[in-house]
Amino acid sequence: MDPEQKKMYRELQKTLRKIQIVLYELDPTLVDSQHRWRRIGRQFGQGVIKGLGGAVGFTILGAIVMAILTSLAAHNIPVIGDFIAKIIEIVNATAK
Repeated sequence: MDPEQKKMYRELQKTLRKIQIVLYELDPTLVDSQHRWRRIGRQFGQGVIKGLGGAVGFTILGAIVMAILTSLAAHNIPVIGDFIAKIIEIVNATAK
């Protein structure tokens, strides 16, 4: 290589390093992509948290729906009350 090509090569390397630093600042997951076990651990943790959040959310939502259905059944609404009473009986029988 002649001196001019060496100079261009060094400038290209410097520019690529700057681009790499900027990319790592923009997206920290690029750093994790080089660390396989760190990425696997982070994804596992996120999956556990999402699963627990879904379970807790579904439980709360189910409790609210059951409270509403019990309230409707207590007010003896003709058509809805009988239907809800059957649902509550089934749920109570299954729970025992």
